[in-house]
Amino acid sequence: MEPGFAFLCDIEDLTYLTKLGESRDQPHRSLCRQLFNENLNNLTEDYSMIVGGFIVKGDKFYVNSAEELVEDNLKPLIERQVLHLVGSFITTLKAGWSTAPLVDEHDAFLVAKAFEKQEETNEHKILTYFYDGMYKA
Repeated sequence: MEPGFAFLCDIEDLTYLTKLGESRDQPHRSLCRQLFNENLNNLTEDYSMIVGGFIVKGDKFYVNSAEELVEDNLKPLIERQVLHLVGSFITTLKAGWSTAPLVDEHDAFLVAKAFEKQEETNEHKILTYFYDGMYKA
Protein backbone atom coordinates (compact mmCIF):
# COMPACT_ATOMS: atom_id res chain seq x y z
CA MET A 1 0.00 0.00 0.00
CA GLU A 2 1.42 3.36 -1.02
CA PRO A 3 0.24 6.86 -0.14
CA GLY A 4 -1.18 8.73 -3.07
CA PHE A 5 -2.77 12.13 -2.87
CA ALA A 6 -4.07 14.11 0.07
CA PHE A 7 -7.05 16.20 -1.01
CA LEU A 8 -8.02 18.75 1.61
CA CYS A 9 -11.33 20.57 1.60
CA ASP A 10 -13.93 22.01 3.90
CA ILE A 11 -16.88 19.63 3.99
CA GLU A 12 -19.19 22.64 3.83
CA ASP A 13 -17.96 23.22 0.25
CA LEU A 14 -19.19 19.81 -0.96
CA THR A 15 -22.54 19.19 -2.63
CA TYR A 16 -24.39 16.26 -1.07
CA LEU A 17 -26.83 14.09 -3.01
CA THR A 18 -28.91 12.25 -0.43
CA LYS A 19 -30.44 10.02 -3.13
CA LEU A 20 -26.93 8.57 -3.58
CA GLY A 21 -26.47 8.02 0.15
CA GLU A 22 -24.26 11.07 0.65
CA SER A 23 -24.27 13.07 3.88
CA ARG A 24 -22.07 15.38 5.92
CA ASP A 25 -21.46 12.44 8.27
CA GLN A 26 -19.62 10.63 5.46
CA PRO A 27 -18.14 13.31 3.21
CA HIS A 28 -15.90 10.79 1.39
CA ARG A 29 -18.81 9.72 -0.84
CA SER A 30 -19.52 13.23 -2.10
CA LEU A 31 -15.83 14.06 -2.45
CA CYS A 32 -15.13 10.98 -4.59
CA ARG A 33 -18.10 11.69 -6.83
CA GLN A 34 -17.06 15.30 -7.35
CA LEU A 35 -13.33 14.59 -7.84
CA PHE A 36 -13.47 11.41 -9.91
CA ASN A 37 -17.05 11.29 -11.20
CA GLU A 38 -17.35 7.86 -9.59
CA ASN A 39 -19.05 6.63 -6.48
CA LEU A 40 -16.95 5.49 -3.55
CA ASN A 41 -17.97 1.84 -3.87
CA ASN A 42 -16.77 1.69 -7.49
CA LEU A 43 -13.45 3.28 -6.57
CA THR A 44 -12.81 0.84 -3.73
CA GLU A 45 -14.04 -2.26 -5.55
CA ASP A 46 -12.82 -1.59 -9.11
CA TYR A 47 -9.60 0.31 -8.36
CA SER A 48 -8.72 -0.81 -4.81
CA MET A 49 -8.74 2.82 -3.71
CA ILE A 50 -8.48 3.43 0.03
CA VAL A 51 -10.03 6.64 1.28
CA GLY A 52 -8.97 7.84 4.71
CA GLY A 53 -10.14 10.76 6.69
CA PHE A 54 -9.34 13.10 9.51
CA ILE A 55 -10.98 15.82 11.53
CA VAL A 56 -9.64 18.97 13.12
CA LYS A 57 -11.10 19.87 16.51
CA GLY A 58 -9.64 23.00 18.01
CA ASP A 59 -5.88 22.70 17.68
CA LYS A 60 -5.86 18.90 17.36
CA PHE A 61 -5.61 16.97 14.10
CA TYR A 62 -7.31 13.59 14.66
CA VAL A 63 -6.60 10.67 12.36
CA ASN A 64 -9.43 8.17 12.23
CA SER A 65 -7.06 5.23 12.11
CA ALA A 66 -3.38 4.42 12.31
CA GLU A 67 -0.95 1.57 12.14
CA GLU A 68 -1.75 0.46 15.69
CA LEU A 69 -4.83 -1.47 14.49
CA VAL A 70 -7.29 1.35 15.01
CA GLU A 71 -9.45 0.75 11.96
CA ASP A 72 -12.02 2.63 9.97
CA ASN A 73 -14.36 0.05 8.44
CA LEU A 74 -11.52 -2.50 8.31
CA LYS A 75 -9.35 -0.21 6.15
CA PRO A 76 -6.47 0.80 8.42
CA LEU A 77 -4.30 3.73 7.47
CA ILE A 78 -0.62 2.99 7.75
CA GLU A 79 1.77 5.38 9.46
CA ARG A 80 3.09 6.73 6.13
CA GLN A 81 -0.43 7.70 5.07
CA VAL A 82 -1.08 9.41 8.39
CA LEU A 83 2.16 11.41 8.13
CA HIS A 84 1.32 12.35 4.54
CA LEU A 85 -2.05 13.76 5.65
CA VAL A 86 -0.64 15.60 8.67
CA GLY A 87 2.30 17.10 6.77
CA SER A 88 0.15 18.12 3.80
CA PHE A 89 -2.40 19.77 6.08
CA ILE A 90 0.19 21.76 8.04
CA THR A 91 2.04 22.87 4.89
CA THR A 92 -1.21 23.96 3.25
CA LEU A 93 -2.34 25.74 6.40
CA LYS A 94 0.94 27.69 6.68
CA ALA A 95 1.04 28.64 2.98
CA GLY A 96 -2.60 29.66 2.77
CA TRP A 97 -5.32 27.50 1.28
CA SER A 98 -5.51 29.27 -2.06
CA THR A 99 -1.76 29.64 -2.61
CA ALA A 100 -0.39 26.39 -1.18
CA PRO A 101 2.06 24.49 -3.38
CA LEU A 102 1.76 20.79 -4.12
CA VAL A 103 3.32 18.89 -1.23
CA ASP A 104 5.29 15.77 -2.05
CA GLU A 105 5.49 12.80 0.27
CA HIS A 106 9.04 13.55 1.46
CA ASP A 107 8.28 17.17 2.39
CA ALA A 108 5.04 16.16 4.10
CA PHE A 109 6.93 13.62 6.23
CA LEU A 110 9.56 16.19 7.28
CA VAL A 111 6.85 18.60 8.44
CA ALA A 112 4.78 15.93 10.22
CA LYS A 113 7.73 14.44 12.07
CA ALA A 114 8.03 17.69 14.05
CA PHE A 115 4.76 16.79 15.77
CA GLU A 116 4.35 14.03 18.30
CA LYS A 117 1.51 11.59 17.84
CA GLN A 118 -0.63 11.41 20.97
CA GLU A 119 -3.49 9.16 21.97
CA GLU A 120 -6.70 9.41 23.93
CA THR A 121 -9.89 7.44 24.34
CA ASN A 122 -12.85 9.13 22.66
CA GLU A 123 -16.46 9.33 23.86
CA HIS A 124 -17.16 5.90 22.34
CA LYS A 125 -14.30 4.35 24.35
CA ILE A 126 -12.23 3.87 21.18
CA LEU A 127 -8.54 4.64 21.25
CA THR A 128 -7.86 7.47 18.83
CA TYR A 129 -4.73 9.30 17.75
CA PHE A 130 -4.09 12.98 17.18
CA TYR A 131 -1.37 15.51 16.51
CA ASP A 132 -1.57 18.66 18.63
CA GLY A 133 -0.59 22.25 17.88
CA MET A 134 -1.55 22.49 14.22
CA TYR A 135 -2.13 26.25 14.33
CA LYS A 136 1.14 26.92 16.18
CA ALA A 137 3.19 25.47 13.35
